[in-house]
Amino acid sequence: MDIIMAGYAGRCGAQALALSRRKDLEQELPSGIVNLAARPGPYLEIPDSVPVFSRSRLGAGGVLRGLWILAEKLQCGFDVDLRRVLLRQEDVEICEILGED
Repeated sequence: MDIIMAGYAGRCGAQALALSRRKDLEQELPSGIVNLAARPGPYLEIPDSVPVFSRSRLGAGGVLRGLWILAEKLQCGFDVDLRRVLLRQEDVEICEILGED
């Protein structure tokens, strides 16, 4: 069984932060980066034709919380290479500047 993550870790949270804390961010980052982070999407979807055991929209707690919930549903453990989780650098910068994880 494979675990497939569609999209970028932290993307929606970073977008919300870029929109709500724009002035704070523009003191630390060029406005072009803040504007890019504030834009929605792209949202990646898994086609309905792909057989899926479970779908979850990640939120607070992010990828690790999502993996924990999946492990509970499956009643098993698994190894995950977190280096393969997609991130956008501007999202990482925004979270670091604002002290969010």
